[in-house]
Amino acid sequence: MLITPDPDPFTGIPAGSGILLAFSGGIDSSAGAWLCARAGFRVFPVYLRMNPADPPEGPERMRRTAEALGLSVTVLDCVDRFREEVMHLCCRIFESGRTPNPCVLCNPLFKFGFLREYALKTGCAAMATGHYVRRNRGAEGRGPVLFRGADPAKDQSYFLYGLSEEQLDFSCFPLGNMTKDSVRALVRELNFPNVQAKESQDVCFVPPGEQAGEYLHRFFHCPDRPGRFVDMTGLALGRHHGIHAFTPGQRKGTGVALGRPAYVRSLDPDRGDIVLTDDSANLMSRRFRVERARFSPTLADSQTFRADVQIRYRGRPAPAEVTRIAPDAALVCFDEPQRAITRGQAAVFYDGIRQLGGGLISETEF
Repeated sequence: MLITPDPDPFTGIPAGSGILLAFSGGIDSSAGAWLCARAGFRVFPVYLRMNPADPPEGPERMRRTAEALGLSVTVLDCVDRFREEVMHLCCRIFESGRTPNPCVLCNPLFKFGFLREYALKTGCAAMATGHYVRRNRGAEGRGPVLFRGADPAKDQSYFLYGLSEEQLDFSCFPLGNMTKDSVRALVRELNFPNVQAKESQDVCFVPPGEQAGEYLHRFFHCPDRPGRFVDMTGLALGRHHGIHAFTPGQRKGTGVALGRPAYVRSLDPDRGDIVLTDDSANLMSRRFRVERARFSPTLADSQTFRADVQIRYRGRPAPAEVTRIAPDAALVCFDEPQRAITRGQAAVFYDGIRQLGGGLISETEF
């Protein structure tokens, strides 16, 4: 049976009920608030304060935009939990030679975990976010299904593969059928004060221009663990101050002068070695393992299935075979070698625009 996104993002939500809206004061959450209200729902915007750098009352932009919408925003402070459960976790992952995606880790815990719990306590029938994704609420005997957003350039489904069925079932995505340009046009037409706001392209807790691993290393006062740069034969090429600052495929910042471009091929956390190569072909591989995996209910009990697999947010999906080896783990084999498959990043499975699940890359095979 062909499964497609619900044409109405509010499908299944009782008319006139309350919707908790994850609100930042940016263009997307502002448009989401207006769309929820236009559809006849009572909107309860909540700002989740996670970044230690944010003022306790929330950013000025958020408060001004809420006033323009005629809404009163509740600010929930979870800075301490976020610092430990996301920032410190990411720090430990970097220090172990892997490269985390903070948004992938944060979403199930905070934006769709902590906020969902609060929404249920306050009697809301659903929660909404400004993510560019779509959903099929599901039929009897089958859970909800996540789809890519209608705007391919803004699709954010990669970040949401880790949501539980309960979290996805409780959520709606008012912007899923829209393009970013149409959202900007709507906000401009409504004359919201944030119409000229720039989008944030970086990790929310990392200052602009800083590398996440380096920032967290300093923030948590981690001791330096110097090691060697080596070539693929083990020959020492130089020294580094810690593997936390490097990721596979990286070319700049090694400080090693070989007279030709050198790429980070792999990191050995036990030895503290960073393996460099001057041949980008050595970055290519096909097979890897994922852990902490989730699988779509549409897969039923399929042990092995075909999928287009995306291994980084802006990466292009490539065809692969996925084999489940445990309820929360799988082996993935691409049809063709891919560049710099990176431990710690998410690998997300798709059938066209329909998401089939995903997991965190734990091991790679060259």
